Amino acid sequence: MRLLTFLALALIGGPLCAQVGGQADREFDAEGSKVEVEIGCGDTAIIGVSSLGVGAEFAHIDAIRKTRWPDQPLPYDTATGKGLYASFFGSGDFNLAKLPASYAGLSLVILGTDLVPIKSKNSDGSTPWAQVLFLKADIPNTVFWVDFDAAVSSGEIQEFRANWSLREEEFQP
Repeated sequence: MRLLTFLALALIGGPLCAQVGGQADREFDAEGSKVEVEIGCGDTAIIGVSSLGVGAEFAHIDAIRKTRWPDQPLPYDTATGKGLYASFFGSGDFNLAKLPASYAGLSLVILGTDLVPIKSKNSDGSTPWAQVLFLKADIPNTVFWVDFDAAVSSGEIQEFRANWSLREEEFQP
């Protein structure tokens, strides 16, 4: 049984908090209750099917390829993913495309998460924000940009799998 229940968003650049089930018995405590797992850098996202229909490109997942890099790119913490947004998207030129349907069902490693401003304004003039998940792409100089809320609620992200090797010391059944 596959289950993904969105619980809450963590602080800016922090892990996403989700409850996952069906992949490993370590996700349940001794009484069989669900264990909350933080989803973040190094974990895996399973791509579902496009919300636009089978065979259609994804509505909430983009492939962003960087075509020009600055002389001194900003470093980021590859262990936590912190600073990835500023490092990759800070300056340069980009090509943007919707993720093709051929990625449905694939497992992709999470590079990081961030809370980013949206270019459009709210009716009151304030800037809206979106929780974004960055996935490792199989295309050079490319990351997959996932609008987390929309992709999860539409099923474009089917499930998450925690990298338990990163959490062995955290898990206490």
